[in-house]
Amino acid sequence: MSQAAILIFLAVATLALSTSAVYAANNGIFTLFQFVRDVLDHIKIFLFTPEDTFNVSAINSAIDEAGPRVFVEHKSFFSPSIGTEKNYTVLLPSGYYENSQRRYPVLYLLHGLWGNENTWIVRGRIVQIYQRLLAENKIKEVIIAMPDGDNSAYENDCSGSVAFSCGNYGDYIIKDFIREIDSKYRTMADRNHRAISGLSLGARGAIRLSFLHPDKFVFTGAQSGRYFYLLQEMADEQWTRLKNANITIYFDHSSNDVIPGYFSSSRELNKILTEKGITHEYQELNFPIQDSHGWPFWQQQVVIVLEKACKVICLS
Repeated sequence: MSQAAILIFLAVATLALSTSAVYAANNGIFTLFQFVRDVLDHIKIFLFTPEDTFNVSAINSAIDEAGPRVFVEHKSFFSPSIGTEKNYTVLLPSGYYENSQRRYPVLYLLHGLWGNENTWIVRGRIVQIYQRLLAENKIKEVIIAMPDGDNSAYENDCSGSVAFSCGNYGDYIIKDFIREIDSKYRTMADRNHRAISGLSLGARGAIRLSFLHPDKFVFTGAQSGRYFYLLQEMADEQWTRLKNANITIYFDHSSNDVIPGYFSSSRELNKILTEKGITHEYQELNFPIQDSHGWPFWQQQVVIVLEKACKVICLS
């Protein structure tokens, strides 16, 4: 078993044990058995549904043609900031190849720990979610760009753990990836048509990048993030700049998230933004504990992000 696989197994096993203990304390031992079975099912999905099952041709062939015809593309480019070739996946709207003059707003969607550029496709079902929202006229056509962030928090330097990736991952997104998408696709290449969001470590990255670079994004969304590092990092002038930037901020969290420091950091972020008079929207949900830091929660909440982001960036 590889070192990475061992780290994943230990982390997930620790989470399962701690979650089970909390659940037993709150619900009693008799309901614990059903819960443990649910947790084991989630571990199986986590470990044995790898992103390397991604096949762009198969995905495009399987897209339901009864709805709007969307397209998935998988590409790579050289990132000067981290000095290596990086992969990315792009979800294109149905009209992209029908009108060569039309340009589109962009949502940058970040994955979490142990994910890659295919995670939102393979695990997050973002293709089906996007197609459904288009069919229901709940959003307009946007480009969704998903980078490979390795195991980073999309920050420069290291992210605080041996399991995380080190490098200039903040610059990789801000300086390299945005430029790559704007140069390869017909984007509306300005702040007013650019949004960023993510889950878990990707949520931490989305909030941090948008707070430190409010000139790049007009909307930021986040699910299940941990923001204490950013709250310690932000200086008074950066808070003032953010307040004056007119950026739409939305983030949410399940109150049953048992991963240490995550839910409390969302509450702290909400508290500080409120104290500083920075307009934002924060939502707490009472989600089932076994799903609170997992795909059932993120798939549900990314719908909210897409709808809210499009109300901002889809304006002409």
